[in-house]
Amino acid sequence: KEFARLGSGYKIAMRDLTIRGAGDLLGAEQSGFIDTVGIDMYIEMLEEAIALKKGEKREKEEMEVKTNVKETGYIPKSFAPDDFDKIGMYQKIDAIKDPESLQEYKESIIDQYGKLPKEVEQVFHKRDFDLSLKEAHVDGFKEYLDRAEITFTKDYSQSIDGVKLFEAFNNLSKDISLRYKDEKITAVAPESIYTMEMMMNIIHVAKEVKDAH
Repeated sequence: KEFARLGSGYKIAMRDLTIRGAGDLLGAEQSGFIDTVGIDMYIEMLEEAIALKKGEKREKEEMEVKTNVKETGYIPKSFAPDDFDKIGMYQKIDAIKDPESLQEYKESIIDQYGKLPKEVEQVFHKRDFDLSLKEAHVDGFKEYLDRAEITFTKDYSQSIDGVKLFEAFNNLSKDISLRYKDEKITAVAPESIYTMEMMMNIIHVAKEVKDAH
């Protein structure tokens, strides 16, 4: 509505430049304000603005843990040239609440676009990691320069067999160490083995030990 008059093309281009910057909106190079707020926050802001314009009232949702990890992904222009398609993919992935639905959507994208490049695989992997952090036995995740840590809840830490948990992690990697503080167990993966996949394995192994207990 705002840009529906003669000469609006220039204004649209300037607004577009403000959003995108001179780089790629949702690709590897980001120089507009999206690079500052991050794609998760940008999508949330966009959805809130759209709902406000529609006069829709959005109920406050429970805050979800979202990680900032060194392994980042994006949807390159060579895979999905249309920015609207890319935004739609990001929104869909961000809205998925369970691993099964995420896998189904991933397969549908493969059917539609073909084999996923590594960058897109990382986008799905990142969402899978965020979902794994919602497991009932997980209290939190922290990433440092030289290590990453998964802390388990107090209930889990007090009920688990520590020896079996140590043995299970040792089988996963001998470099994983355990700490006990404030009645909570923390699994520590040094930088040499830290990946999102490794942290997800730690979460899954911890759950298996509990289920077998």
